[in-house]
Amino acid sequence: MYGRGNCYYQLKQYWKAIADYDKKAINIDKTLTDAWYQRGYAKYELKRYEKAIADFDQTIALDAAYTDAYNYRGNSYHYINNDAAAWDNYQQAIKVNPKYAKAYSNRSIVQRSLYNNYEAALADCNKAIALNPKLKQAYINRAGIKAHSRRAGAAADYSKALDIDPKYAEAWSARGNYYFSQGNVQDALKDYNTAILTDPDNDDFYVNRAKAHFALGNKQQACTDWKTAQKMGNKVAQAQSNRYCQ
Repeated sequence: MYGRGNCYYQLKQYWKAIADYDKKAINIDKTLTDAWYQRGYAKYELKRYEKAIADFDQTIALDAAYTDAYNYRGNSYHYINNDAAAWDNYQQAIKVNPKYAKAYSNRSIVQRSLYNNYEAALADCNKAIALNPKLKQAYINRAGIKAHSRRAGAAADYSKALDIDPKYAEAWSARGNYYFSQGNVQDALKDYNTAILTDPDNDDFYVNRAKAHFALGNKQQACTDWKTAQKMGNKVAQAQSNRYCQ
């Protein structure tokens, strides 16, 4: 019924997927649970978090055991700064399926933000990795915990995520940030370059690379990156460009 929408969804053409789910599925049959979920996920990928939550709500109303809907509803709440609601959703996902690795990985973020509990956050990441050793986000989250709590092994976890998925742009950027925080600006710059090659549409990556260029004394290159990010709507880049590039 909505095969073309699924094709757009798989191709990450989310606006087209949403239009097809509306026209070919949900407007015809409002009991199509997967259509609600996939439309919600498409909105989630487009950072339309409040609208995504509404679709995940409907998904769960139709199927109270839909763990992915709880997980991404939790993520959506996290991104709109409602970590209490995010926590509740991860808890529910784990209650429905105690072996659902993504929920442990994502709950680790909230363990830190809500409770400042690094031990529990680390335990959640370890649990997620034990359940799914290929879950790249769990390694990224664990690396962040190790970096912030000054434990050994952060760089190794970032690198493990990249071993799993060499095209994981967020991991290249995150490892670059870690290297930068350790004063290793040259390696940070290399990782930022790779992040941008992998995902040239992410404005934050240009801001990060500008930071590295500026630290290395490459003001002109830093300004080029800030101006690129500014054109993409990044307000940090706009402020930095106004300050240093006039």
